[in-house]
Amino acid sequence: MTDQDYEKSVSVTGHVGGGVNIRCKYPQSHSSDPKFLCRRVGSADCTYKSSVKESRRWINEGKLSLHDNRAKQIFTVSFNSLTEGDSGEYWCGAESDWTSDHGYKAYITQINLRVTSPDVLPQSSTHISSSTTQPTTSSTPETASSPLSATGSPPPAFPVSSVVTGVSVVVLLLLIGLLFFVVTLRKRNKTRGTTTHKHIHTLGT
Repeated sequence: MTDQDYEKSVSVTGHVGGGVNIRCKYPQSHSSDPKFLCRRVGSADCTYKSSVKESRRWINEGKLSLHDNRAKQIFTVSFNSLTEGDSGEYWCGAESDWTSDHGYKAYITQINLRVTSPDVLPQSSTHISSSTTQPTTSSTPETASSPLSATGSPPPAFPVSSVVTGVSVVVLLLLIGLLFFVVTLRKRNKTRGTTTHKHIHTLGT
């Protein structure tokens, strides 16, 4: 068997405990060939355990799931429950002429898989939280100063209105009292005038 390498390569990043889906596009000449995913470590051969020999049928191999859509010429590889040990170099390939003695492996797409630890996430989140606390502290003086200006503006308006109302009431009461005093005084004057007239008339008779 001879290996035919293709220059096309992809880089994929996943997280520990998660999963990734990788799609390998292959030429039409390999549509009817079984597809495989192999892993190459150093200079050793690219090894694999199983291959997909049928179209549109999932093959499960541990944490790997393989699927070949020959109509669209897409070979899909699904990684599940990733670990940092899964990082490395992989190849999507096809077993060309696998039923004959002259069959060979065609390595179609190189996959560079990198699995990162999720421990990095809390650090970034704490950095975000610390940066978000700064605007809240800077906004505190604004909220503290706004009540002072708000409480300083209403007091002048409230006493003025109350004083004006009080003065109006007092003036009105004074006018009523004065009017009542004038009426009473006039009545008294009339009463006195009548009494004096009667007294004079009596003396004249």
